[in-house]
Amino acid sequence: MIHLYTTRRSKDKYEREWPLLNASLQLHWFSELIEIITEYEKRNDEESRFVYAIDKLVDPLNLSMTTDNSLWKEYGITYQQVRDYKDKKIAADSTVQNFWEGFTHKLEEDLPGYFLTGKANGPTK
Repeated sequence: MIHLYTTRRSKDKYEREWPLLNASLQLHWFSELIEIITEYEKRNDEESRFVYAIDKLVDPLNLSMTTDNSLWKEYGITYQQVRDYKDKKIAADSTVQNFWEGFTHKLEEDLPGYFLTGKANGPTK
């Protein structure tokens, strides 16, 4: 076993200083994370717009994997509500928007499989 300290004195120093070092490392990482999130939310560059648009596409993709027990049906969400909510957000990136348009055409081939017909009235359960 390799020890991080070789003497009792260095062990005491390590035990005293480690919490401070660990906290400073974590705070440094946390401040970087906050900065990255802030830049993402601003959507000022191509990468952040792409990530934002992909983020908005993930849920519909996951929900479309099966028509069994569709959450859209369960919660009374219509196809138009999904489009109204997602279209503008996904338009942040043209590449993702092109994929979204192709994806929505596939959904349209089986709307009753994914959505209730008519207006949403809240959860059906």
